[in-house]
Amino acid sequence: MGEVMARHEYTLPVGSAGERSGGWWGCLTVVVTEGALFGYLIFSYLYLAAQTGQQWPPEGLPKLGLGILNTGILLSSSGFVWFC
Repeated sequence: MGEVMARHEYTLPVGSAGERSGGWWGCLTVVVTEGALFGYLIFSYLYLAAQTGQQWPPEGLPKLGLGILNTGILLSSSGFVWFC
């Protein structure tokens, strides 16, 4: 019983870091798919405007008051997140 057994300690791999990590590619994929969806929606809007002979959009241009307010809130919250 006087034998000393050698103990090997193994560490588990934690994954890749930087541009090869799974999270980085996941975020990049989300950005690309959202950009493609946004481009598709703009293309379909302009396609419909080009195909009709009437006024487009039929109700006239939308009011921008609420959209500008929401954009300001979104940008300010992004600034606070970056600051923190």
